[in-house]
Amino acid sequence: MYRYLGLDSNGDYKFSLIMGQDNLTNLHKWKNADFLVNNYDIYVYPRPHAKPGKFENESRIHILDAPLVEISASFIRNAIKEKKDVSWFVPTGGWKYIEEMGFYKK
Repeated sequence: MYRYLGLDSNGDYKFSLIMGQDNLTNLHKWKNADFLVNNYDIYVYPRPHAKPGKFENESRIHILDAPLVEISASFIRNAIKEKKDVSWFVPTGGWKYIEEMGFYKK
């Protein structure tokens, strides 16, 4: 990201990525995946039934010790499409924005 932000590696900012384990499984398909894995810490929230990915054992990959929950962004998006109230799964400000913008309703 330093190269995209115009900062060098001695910049004042430290960037990390946060993702669910399902995204880590497919990280090898991302543009510049090797660069990301080699240059940034990636914090991964475990997901039920996630399969190990190519980068699972890399030193900058940190699988969090957290409870497994059956909730994902896909679950929330699909529930909104189905007109279900899932507001309790989303922070208040985020839910308000989703509602105001009409996201995921079509």
